[in-house]
Amino acid sequence: MQRMGTLAVLASLMLVGFPDQARAQGGTWTSKAPMPTARTDLGVVGVSNTIYAIGGTPTDGASLGTVEAYDPATDTWTTKAPMPTARNDLGVGVINGIIYAVGGCPGFCSITFDTLEAYDPVTNTWTSKASMPSAHTARAGVVGGKLYVVGGFTGSSLVGTVEEYDPSTDTWSTRASMPTPRGGFEVGEINGILYVVGGVASGSLVVGTLEAYDPATDTWTTKAPMPTPRYLPGASALGGKLYVLGGQTVAGVPGTVEVYDPTTDTWSTVASMPTARRGLGVGVVNGILYAVGGSVPVEGSVEHPRVATNEAFNPVKTVGIDIKPASDPNSINLGSAGTIPVAILSSGDFNAPAEVDPDSLRLAGAAVNLIGKSGRFQCGSQDVNGDGLPDLVCHFDTAEFFIELGESTAVLEGQTLSGRPIRGEDSVRIVPN
Repeated sequence: MQRMGTLAVLASLMLVGFPDQARAQGGTWTSKAPMPTARTDLGVVGVSNTIYAIGGTPTDGASLGTVEAYDPATDTWTTKAPMPTARNDLGVGVINGIIYAVGGCPGFCSITFDTLEAYDPVTNTWTSKASMPSAHTARAGVVGGKLYVVGGFTGSSLVGTVEEYDPSTDTWSTRASMPTPRGGFEVGEINGILYVVGGVASGSLVVGTLEAYDPATDTWTTKAPMPTPRYLPGASALGGKLYVLGGQTVAGVPGTVEVYDPTTDTWSTVASMPTARRGLGVGVVNGILYAVGGSVPVEGSVEHPRVATNEAFNPVKTVGIDIKPASDPNSINLGSAGTIPVAILSSGDFNAPAEVDPDSLRLAGAAVNLIGKSGRFQCGSQDVNGDGLPDLVCHFDTAEFFIELGESTAVLEGQTLSGRPIRGEDSVRIVPN
């Protein structure tokens, strides 16, 4: 058996264990039931176990008040009570299970709204709230039980306005303005900080600008710009990172997905959306990103037909692994005809023994060893690093490894029982027979 380097093996195993999903770097994309109403420039948000698609514009350009709810568990949509004010290019946010829809405009935005309306998913009812201090298109984020409405168009100009809404008093206050006035951007919240990315700035300049707002200090900070400048993308925070999907660049409408990590102030790229589009909405339910609606380009035309597309992105969860726990270096003799133990480490939000599917695991090409003819995987629960959490320890057959001699990195890939991809790596020393 010819032994190859780790990277070559990974390339050949991209679809192992994932026959129903398109697997690529950083996660998997899956097509889901389309939204009943094709539209763009809508608001999308996740509440409990449901995705809500609110407002937007159909192909004829008129605004909608339509509200449709998607249940990922059944892959079905349900029509809900319409928003009282039909609009597009609005901001949405969730506080204590209530959806707030704010700002926006009718049709092509010759005028804009200061309207704030609240939707209760439990009673399927809408309530009018105090209007914003100013009227504009908007994006919104939630920090500390308050709604922050940022920037946009007034109908004639770009603004960097930041307005804070307190639902406990139904009142508004004005906060420090965004350094770069713009529209067509997106907002995500990570650890109490709002991140505003992309859009169109002064002079119709398409930007990759990323600025961070801290409500606690009412201050803004400029961060590393997005590699692909674009406007009308979709975006959402997930797992402590900001995912930015699709949008319009100066060259077209890509399906590019770029991910910002605030801990390192850096960007990376993951698998592109199957359907490239702009004006989409993005919501998160149970750790899955749902990219809903938008418009797609038509070659040789200025038209962008609206779509009802609903695609789900399941990001890879990076897990800690320890090959041959308590061994350093991790020496492996490929000719020993034995097995080696590998620990998949649990964390505060990840219970490896309860969540990992052993049948999906591959370590440098090797599957988990079976115990005799029992069909049971050679896996057990053990706290290998002394952190008080149970880790999953599985044994892999060394004869199945595809990895080169010498110092190397062994990559473990697999998925959880719920289908979320996982990945971990550890150093190894491959020794000759």
